Amino acid sequence: FERELVSIDRLLNSRMVASKIFGFLQFNTNKSVFWKSFDFDVQGVKLNLRGVARDYDILAYQISLINSLDYVSKHQTTNAKLIDGGQVEFDLSVYFNNNYFKSEK
Repeated sequence: FERELVSIDRLLNSRMVASKIFGFLQFNTNKSVFWKSFDFDVQGVKLNLRGVARDYDILAYQISLINSLDYVSKHQTTNAKLIDGGQVEFDLSVYFNNNYFKSEK
């Protein structure tokens, strides 16, 4: 029975992590940016994103927004390049503070 409780606790915690990731993306993405892909590294508490911004100004604004969040310990933008239509494709890694995903029981 105790093993089942541990499994249920892990499931609930993983659901909480997923909901926080989606909430983070929903509330911290400029309307002129879209995400092509993402993955989350649970051990490193890191979200890796590949996105497209309307232009370099929007990319700069998006980076500034991420930089302003107190629960983000650091971020790294790489591979920014101009693509068709003047848009900018880029990779963004967001490192969260360890306690951001802890349960609020």
